[in-house]
Amino acid sequence: MLRGFSKKEYDVITAENGLKGLLKLKRYVPDMIIADIIMPRMDGYQFCKTVKANPSLRRIPLIFLTAKADSACKIASLEEGADDYIVKPFNGQELLARIKALLRIQELVRETAVKGKEIAHLKEIIQTTYHYHAIIGKSKSMQELYKLLENMKDTESPVLITGETGTGKELLAHTIHCTSKRHSYPFIVLDCSVLNKNLLESELFGHVKGAFTGALTDKRGIFELAEGSTLFLDEIGEMRLDTQVKLLRVLEEGTFRPVGSTEERKVSVRIIAATNRDLKKLIAQGKFRKDLYYRINVLTLNLPALRERKEDIPLLVEHFIKKLNGKNGSTRSLSGEGLDCLIKYNYPGNVRELKNLIERVFMLCDNDVISSKDLPMEVTRETEGHHMLSSDNWHGCTLGTIIKRTEMKVITEALKHVKGNKLKAAQLLNISRSTLYTKIEEYNIT
Repeated sequence: MLRGFSKKEYDVITAENGLKGLLKLKRYVPDMIIADIIMPRMDGYQFCKTVKANPSLRRIPLIFLTAKADSACKIASLEEGADDYIVKPFNGQELLARIKALLRIQELVRETAVKGKEIAHLKEIIQTTYHYHAIIGKSKSMQELYKLLENMKDTESPVLITGETGTGKELLAHTIHCTSKRHSYPFIVLDCSVLNKNLLESELFGHVKGAFTGALTDKRGIFELAEGSTLFLDEIGEMRLDTQVKLLRVLEEGTFRPVGSTEERKVSVRIIAATNRDLKKLIAQGKFRKDLYYRINVLTLNLPALRERKEDIPLLVEHFIKKLNGKNGSTRSLSGEGLDCLIKYNYPGNVRELKNLIERVFMLCDNDVISSKDLPMEVTRETEGHHMLSSDNWHGCTLGTIIKRTEMKVITEALKHVKGNKLKAAQLLNISRSTLYTKIEEYNIT
C-alpha cells in the first residue's frame, strides 16, 4: 500500500520484517526508512536500535508506524531513536507530507555538513595566513615578513635579525633554519651577551691544549660542532672587535683557526645574527666593524615591537592559553573585557612579556574565565588611564612622599585584588613575601 501511493515521487524498496530489512540495508542506503513496530522475528524497536547503532546508517530518518495512540508508545518510539511516528490508520497525504518534511531536514543536515567542512577548510587557510610555522601574526608587518621568509627559504646567505628584546628573534632564526636545506641538522644557539668576552673566541672556534691557562685539553668550538647546520649568534653587538675579525674570515673564506693553533680548518655553517642594538651607531663609536656589518647584513629582517602590531595580540593570547590548557588539562579562556585590557597595554617586554604574563595569570587565577580583575596591576593601571602623578593629591609633596603614597596604594590594591592572599599579592607585585610583610607593617595596611 505504501509503495502504491508513494512510487510516483520516490523509489521504494520493501522488506517483510526487520531482519530482511537489515539484509536490504547491506545493499542499499535509503534516504528514509518507514518501519512498523509489531513485526515477526525482529520488532521495530530492535530494528531501530540496530540501524541507529550503525555509524553509516544512524543519520537516516526513520518513521515508525504504530496502531497504539497512547503517549507511552510515542515516547518509547522516540527514545529508541525514531525521528517521527504515524498512528494507524493514517492519511496517505499526511504521511507524504511528513516524509517531505524529514527529507528537507535531512537535506539541510547534509548542506550544514558540507558548509562545516568548507568553514573548517577556510579556517585552515586563514590560520595558515596567520601563521608561518611557529610564528604567529596577522598584521600587515607580519604578513610582509612571511613573504620575505618564503622567498628566502632556499638561500644560504647570512641573515641579520633586528628588533627589541622579547620580540622573538630566536624563534624567527629557528624558523629560518627549519625551512632551509639545513633543517635536518641541529639548530645551534650562542648568546654573545652572556659569555665571558675573553672566552667567546674559544667558544666559537675552539682551542688547543695549552692555548691559555686552564686549556688542559683540545676543545672543539661551536663552529666545528655546527658543521653543515645553522649557527644563531644572538646579541652579536656584544662581540669583541678581535673576535669580529675572525668571524669575518669564516664568513668570507669558510675557514677558521682554533685559539692557539696554526691550522686552518674548513667549515660550512650558515650564520644568522641578531641584535637589539643599533649596529650603525656601534660602528660610528668604533665598537663594531663596518665590513662585518655588511657581511652579515645580506638579508635583514626586522621584528616589530608588539605595541606596533596590536592586532596580533588576540591570536597570541589564544595560542598561549591553548598551550597552557593542553599542558594542564584545563579549559580556561579569557573574557572580552580582559582581552581589551591586554590589547591596550604597551608591552615594554614585547611577546616574551605577554607570554610570561599569560602564564602567571593562568597559574594564579581560580576561575575558568580569566577576567580583567585577574590581570596584573601594571596592565590594568595603564589601560584604565590611572595616572596617579597627575592628581592634585600630589601637589606640594616631595618625591619621597609621592613614592611612599604610590607604593602604599599599589600594595593596598594588590591585596584587595587577591582578597588578602599575601602570597598571591607578592607574586603579583613580583616581590618576596618578606618584603611585602615589611611594607604592610611600615604603612600599617590592614
